[in-house]
Amino acid sequence: MKRFLTMILMMMALLPSTLCVAQNTEVHQVLATPLSNSEVKVEWSWSEIVPQAVVIDFETGDFSQGNFINDDEYPWEITQDAYEGNYAAKSSNEGVDGDEHFLTLEVDVPYDATMSFYHKVSSEWAYDGGVFYIDGQSKASMTGTDKDWEYVEVAVSAGKHTYAWGYFKDESDFDGEDSYWVDNIVPFAPREEITEGWLHYDDGVFANGAGMGYEGADIYWAVSFPDMSAYAGQTLTKVATMIYQGSNVTASVCLGGTDAPGTVMATKSFTATPEQVVEVELDTPVAIDGTQPLWIVMYCNDGRYPAAASQYCGDPNSSWIRVDDEWAPVSDWGLSPMSWIIRGYVEDANGRTVAISQGDLAPMATTADKVMAFTPEKKMIVGTPARTPRSEGYTYNLYKQNVFTNGEAELVAEGLTDTVYVDNTWATDEVGIYQWGVAVVTGGNDPVNPVGNIVWSNTIDKDMFTTVNVAVELNTDDNVRGTEVTLANVNEPEYVYETVLDATGTYTWNEFRRGTYEFTVYKKGYESSATAEVVEILDETALTCTLTEIISAANNLYVSPTGWAKWEGENVITKGDEFIFGFEDGTMDGWVTYDVDGDDFTWKHVWNFWGEDYGYNSNASILSASYTNELGPLYPDNYIVTEEKYLIGGASQLTFMVSPFDDNYPNEHYGVAVSTTGNTPDDLEMIWEETFMPGKGATRDADVVRGQNINRIGNWYLRTVDLSAFEGQEIYIALRHFNCTDQYIFFIDDIALINATKSSRVIESYTVLLNGVEEATVTDLHYRHEDVTAGETYTTTVIANFASGSSDPVEYTWTAVACDEYEGVSDLAVKYISGDEALLTWTLPAEAIGALVYRDGELLTEEILNDEAYSDPLTAAGTFNYCVEAVYEDYATSCLQCEEFEYDGVSVKENDANAMRIYPNPVKDNLTITAEAMTRITITNTLGQVMYDEEVVSDNQEINVSQYKAGVYVVRIATETGVIVERVVVNN
Repeated sequence: MKRFLTMILMMMALLPSTLCVAQNTEVHQVLATPLSNSEVKVEWSWSEIVPQAVVIDFETGDFSQGNFINDDEYPWEITQDAYEGNYAAKSSNEGVDGDEHFLTLEVDVPYDATMSFYHKVSSEWAYDGGVFYIDGQSKASMTGTDKDWEYVEVAVSAGKHTYAWGYFKDESDFDGEDSYWVDNIVPFAPREEITEGWLHYDDGVFANGAGMGYEGADIYWAVSFPDMSAYAGQTLTKVATMIYQGSNVTASVCLGGTDAPGTVMATKSFTATPEQVVEVELDTPVAIDGTQPLWIVMYCNDGRYPAAASQYCGDPNSSWIRVDDEWAPVSDWGLSPMSWIIRGYVEDANGRTVAISQGDLAPMATTADKVMAFTPEKKMIVGTPARTPRSEGYTYNLYKQNVFTNGEAELVAEGLTDTVYVDNTWATDEVGIYQWGVAVVTGGNDPVNPVGNIVWSNTIDKDMFTTVNVAVELNTDDNVRGTEVTLANVNEPEYVYETVLDATGTYTWNEFRRGTYEFTVYKKGYESSATAEVVEILDETALTCTLTEIISAANNLYVSPTGWAKWEGENVITKGDEFIFGFEDGTMDGWVTYDVDGDDFTWKHVWNFWGEDYGYNSNASILSASYTNELGPLYPDNYIVTEEKYLIGGASQLTFMVSPFDDNYPNEHYGVAVSTTGNTPDDLEMIWEETFMPGKGATRDADVVRGQNINRIGNWYLRTVDLSAFEGQEIYIALRHFNCTDQYIFFIDDIALINATKSSRVIESYTVLLNGVEEATVTDLHYRHEDVTAGETYTTTVIANFASGSSDPVEYTWTAVACDEYEGVSDLAVKYISGDEALLTWTLPAEAIGALVYRDGELLTEEILNDEAYSDPLTAAGTFNYCVEAVYEDYATSCLQCEEFEYDGVSVKENDANAMRIYPNPVKDNLTITAEAMTRITITNTLGQVMYDEEVVSDNQEINVSQYKAGVYVVRIATETGVIVERVVVNN
C-alpha cells in the first residue's frame, strides 16, 4: 500500500503547475460588436467584459464610427475645424431662419454611465445657438459669437437613448459663422464612484453653474438634510464642493432650520480651483444629534457664477439659494431645477465611515422609440486567465446562428487560441437577429467530451427594419376616421405599433421591425377581417383590412293591446356637416381672426411667421403665442372663428391636433367656443377649455408624428370636443387662445368637424309593417298603429335599416283592444305661462301608471311621464294640437284627449335675448345666468318636470346643478320686459 501511495504522489508532483481546465468548461461572457457593414468583432472572456469609453473623433472622415442619423434637409458635414486631430462634425443650416437641424446618435448604454463631448458655436447671441438633447430633453446649450471649444459631461442611465445635437436659428438675422461644431463624442464611460461616507444629493457630474452674473455679488447656496435621525451620534468631519467660477469660498455647517439654515456650528474658508471638487477638513467637527436638520452652506463673492450643480435629483432640498436675504429652492427664483455639488463626510467616533446617500438620483428619461443599439469599436477584455500549454490546454470553437429565422448554429471557426475574432461574412448574411457562440475545446488525454457547452453573445440586428403600410376600408360610406390599428410583435413584446386612422384610412410606418405580429383593426359597430390575425412582416409589406358593418335586428319587440309598438335598439343618430382644414394652401380661408387683447399678435399661418416646415404630417399649420423672442411675454386673447355656420348632428365632434413649440414651456390655455347667432367674440360661448399639459393625449404611433426625432416643435396631440349637445342646430365654431402668458408658441393643425360613430350601430331608420304591409319608416324606437279593429289579431314586423343593408325582421302577434276600454285622462287644459310656454295639466286615472304627451302628432315625452303637468317651450308663433293619453301596466293606452293652443309669438323680446348670457354651457357644477331685470327663473327637464323655479330680483343668478342628471334642460328666464327660453346641457 505504501508503494502505491508513493507512486500516486510522484505522479502528482510531475504534473505541470499551470492552471488546468476541466472538461466542458464554459467561458463567462461573449460580446459581439459590429465594426462596419461587413465585419463583426467577437470577443470572449473568463470573467465579465466591461465596455469601456469609446471616442467618436470623426477621424475616419465620415460618420461611420457611430449609428448616426443625419438631417435629411440640411445634413451635418465633416469639417477640418476640429477640437483635436483632423476632423469634427459641423451643422450646415447657415442662414436658414426659423429652423433647427439635427445630428442624431442612437446608443445602447450598457450601464449607468456618463457621456461627454466637446462643442463650440459661432452664432447670434441668445437668439441662435447649439443645443444638445438626450431623449428629447435639453441637457446643454451654447450661444454667442466665436465661442471656443468647451467640454460637456452628462450622466446617463443604462438603456437605449437618443442623443441629438441641433443648431437652432430664430426667424431673422445671424452673426459669426452661424454654425455649431461637435467633436470627441464619448457615448458612455463608467461613472466615477462617490466614496462611501459622503452625504450628498449630486451625481458627481457637473451640469450647470449659477450666480448673479457679476463679480462682487454675495452668493449663498446650500443643501439641507431634514431627517438626520438615522445618523444620531455620528460626526460631520469635512465638506466638499465644486466651484464653477471664483476661488475664495467659505463653508458653514448649521443645525436646525426648515426654510433657512439654523445655528452655525462650524465654518471654514478655503481656496478652490474652478470646476474641480475640493475636500475641506473642518476645524471643529459637528456632532449630529439626529433631532435637527443639517445644512451645508457655501459662500463666494468673487465669481460671476460660482455655484456648481449637477442634474436635478428631484429633491428641492438639494438646491437652496439666498436672494435678497430670502432662502428658497432655485426653481422658486425662475431658474431650471438643479442639485448643488455639496457634500458632507460622516463618520462615527472611531473614524469609521457611514455609507449613506440622501435621496435617489432622478432617473434619466428614456426614449419610447425602438432604436438600434450603438455598439462601440473598442472594448476592454477584463480577467482573461492564464491558459495551459497548448499541447495540454484548450482551444475555442466559434459558432453563429440567426435566431430570427430559428437557424441552426453554424461553425464559423475552430481551433482558435485567441479570444478575439473578426467575422468578415457579415456583409453577405441575410436579414435577421444574430448571435455568436463560443465553446471551449479541451485538449490532452483525449477526453470523452472535448467540446463544452456553447455560450452565446448578445444579439445584433441585420437590417431588421422595413416599411409597413396599412389601408382600411368600410363597406359603408361612413368615415373611417377613428379606426384603431394595432400590430403587436409575438416574439418581441416591446415592439407594439399603434395608430388611429384619419379620414384617408391609411398609415405608413417607415421604421417597422420585422417579425411575427398579431394584426388587429377595430372600429365600433363593425366586424373586422383582422382580429389578432397572425402576419409575417419579413419585407416591405402592405396590409389591408375591410370592416363590415354589424347589422343587428331590433330586440324585445312588444305591442300593447291598443297598438303601441316599442322595441330596443340603437337610436338613430342624425348626421351633421363635415369639414377639415389643414392649411396646406398657405391661407386661413374659411376663418376670421380676432385680436381681443389688442397686442397686434393674433392667430397666424405658420408660413407668415416662422417658416414652411411645421405641421402635423404636413408642412403647414396655424399658431398663436404667449411669448416671442422679440416681444417677450404676451397675454393672448385670440379667436379664430369659422366664416360659416355648420349643421351639427347627433355624433358631431370637433377634432384638431395641438403642439407646443417647446415642451419645456407647454402650459398654454385654450378652448372651443360656439355661437348660433354670430361669429364675433361677443356672440361666442366657451364650451370646452384646458391648460395644456405635456404627455396628455399624446399620439402613440411608433413613428409618432412628424419631427419625433427631436424636432424643436414638440410632439403633436389629438384633442376631441363633443358637439352633439347642439344636434339639429347650425353653429359657428371658434378656437380661443387665452388666460395664459410667458409660455411660447402654440400650433394647431387639421381642424376637423366629423360625424363620429357614437353607438355600436350606424343605423338609419326602422321600417314598421302590419300584417306584412309597410305602414311607416321611423327613427324612434316606438310606433302607434292606428285604425285597428278591436278583437282582430295582428302581426307587427320591425326591420332595422343600416347604411349597408337591412336586418332580419322581428315579429310580434297581438290582439287589438279598443282604446276606449281604458280610461283616459280628464281635465286636460293648456295655458300660457308668461306668453312663451305652454303649460299642460290633467288628471290621471287611478290605475294608470303615467301619461304620454304629443304636440301635432309628435311624441314629446320619450319616457312615461309620472306626473300630471308638462311645460312645452315655444319658439315660434302658431296653432298647436296637444294630446295626452294615459298609460297602463301592459303599455295599453287610452284614447287621446286633445286641446288646441294658439301662440302669437310676440312675448320674446329680442333685446333681452341679446343682453342675456348663460354660462358655462355645457355645465357641470354652477350655472350662471345674466340678464337685465330678471323676475323669475324656471328650469325643466325633457320630461317637463320642474327642477328649479324661483323668483329673482337681480341681474345675475348662480344656480347649482351638480345634482341634476346628465341631459338637456330648458331654462326659462322671465324679465320685466319679456321672457327668454334657452337650452343648456348638464354633463354630470
